[in-house]
Amino acid sequence: RGYSAVEPPDISKVMSLYGEMKRHMEVYNFLFYAPDAVTYTMLVDVFARVGNANRAESIICEMEASGLSSTSVVAYNAFLKANRGNGIQKAFEVLERIKDRGLKPDVVTYNTMCDLLSAEENGVRLAEELVKEMPKYNVKPDLLTFNTLLKGAARSKGHNNDPREALNM
Repeated sequence: RGYSAVEPPDISKVMSLYGEMKRHMEVYNFLFYAPDAVTYTMLVDVFARVGNANRAESIICEMEASGLSSTSVVAYNAFLKANRGNGIQKAFEVLERIKDRGLKPDVVTYNTMCDLLSAEENGVRLAEELVKEMPKYNVKPDLLTFNTLLKGAARSKGHNNDPREALNM
C-alpha cells in the first residue's frame, strides 16, 4: 500500500492537495484533474487509517455521486476498514453497499469483514459463515482468511479461547 505509507497521515496536507486538485479542475476546466477511483481510494484509506469513518463515508458518497462507484471494490475495502469498531450491522451494511453497486467482493473484502466481525462479541461465528459463502462468489479463502479466523477465535469467548475451533467449520 505504497500510496498511503507515511505514518501517521497528515490529514490537513492531504485535504489541501485534494482541494487544490479540485480547484484546478474548476478554474481551468480540465477533466484531467478530476478525481478518479485511485484518488478516492487514497482519501478513504487515509481516513480509515485515522479511524474517521464519517469522513471516509463522505468521500465514498462523493465518489458515488461522481459515477465512479462501480469501478473498483478497493475504495469500499478501505471504507470497511474505516468502520472497524462500528459493529456487526455496519460491516454488513458496507458489504451490501458493495454488492448494490454491482461490485464483486474480493478476498480482501472478505478478509476485512472477517477481521471486523471477529473483533465483535460473537462475531467469529458470523465470520466463519461468511468464509463458507466465499466459494459461491468465486472467491477463494487464502492464508490470511484463516489466520484472521484463528486470531478472532483466540480472543473470542465464543470459542473458549481455543483457536483450533475456528478451523472446525
